[in-house]
Amino acid sequence: MEALIALAIGVLTACGVFLALRGQTFPVVLGLTFLSYAVNLFLFVMGRLAIGVPPVIADAAALHRPAAAGAGADRHRHQLRHDGRCSSSCCWPRAA
Repeated sequence: MEALIALAIGVLTACGVFLALRGQTFPVVLGLTFLSYAVNLFLFVMGRLAIGVPPVIADAAALHRPAAAGAGADRHRHQLRHDGRCSSSCCWPRAA
């Protein structure tokens, strides 16, 4: 899928540059249109091609790390188990 998108961006860019360098008005406008489509497609693809995953941060668990190792349970967002760990799998284990 990535190769197909890269090929489409390359073709749009090549056609856009070729038409933008023509001497007539209509091909120049059409070439700028192709270039703008290529840029928009490139920007959309930069967000990833996978569905259902964050666009930039791969591991959301790093955002839910407690402030300090000895932080109190009242400052922790999730419910803690008897061994001091969070009951959900998104948090780091707490120090005992």
